[in-house]
Amino acid sequence: MFDTSPSLSDIAAVTGGNRDGFGGDGWWAIIILLALFGGFGNRGFGFGGGGGCDQAVATSADLQRGFDTQAVTNKLNGLENAFASLGYDQLAQMNGINSTVMQTGFGLQSSLDSGFNA
Repeated sequence: MFDTSPSLSDIAAVTGGNRDGFGGDGWWAIIILLALFGGFGNRGFGFGGGGGCDQAVATSADLQRGFDTQAVTNKLNGLENAFASLGYDQLAQMNGINSTVMQTGFGLQSSLDSGFNA
């Protein structure tokens, strides 16, 4: 009358079944990802070559020196721009002076020509 054989859900509950996770429990996937991205010590596996911390760590003095260098570079760029602006301003003023001298010369020539032709 009653079927005493285990059902598929009973078997899945006892054996762990498919838990709809990445690879069942997923622990093996985490271990593989750590091995790939973290490297194996200092043997060169993983991204970045060495995989370990072979290079010196930047100290706060190193960081401050970098910021100071950037500040000096910005100030030098500002001076460069100021000198260029002064040069352009000087050229514009000289062009204005040249125009004034040319107009004055033309005015003198016109008045002299009109005086002699009268």
